[in-house]
Amino acid sequence: MVEKKSQVTAGKLIYVLGIAGLVPFCLLGLFPNFLKPLFEPLSGLVVYGALILSFLGGAVWGLSLNSVDTFPRKYIFLIVAVLPSLFGWVCVFLPTRYGIFALICFFAVMLAIDYGLYRAGQIESWYMKFRLYLTISVIFILATAIFVWSDLYL
Repeated sequence: MVEKKSQVTAGKLIYVLGIAGLVPFCLLGLFPNFLKPLFEPLSGLVVYGALILSFLGGAVWGLSLNSVDTFPRKYIFLIVAVLPSLFGWVCVFLPTRYGIFALICFFAVMLAIDYGLYRAGQIESWYMKFRLYLTISVIFILATAIFVWSDLYL
């Protein structure tokens, strides 16, 4: 019974932290006018997106390391887990508009990687569903930043 309560508490914490991770995306991508006096919000959006890509890669790395050695594509996922950090780093140096567009592509790829882990039984269905919602939200915010704010900031 203690395990069950612990799992529920951890699940709630994951939801809260995941939603909290959307706050900088929302501030930078949907309300850049509020932050414009402090710094360039869309450049900040690219940097934050790159950080989150690195985080997602780290999550794949951790899942792969903790999986049993019989996990058939474990080594492929270990290699793939390093790529989001590298791709995010490249996005930071691209012109902002292209960096945001590249982030949209890379977040979609990370969702596909997570789906592969889900299909391999390494991710639970509730987490996959949550990742889907988070990724759709992030992609929507990034697309909004390109199409709504690009004339003002890019």
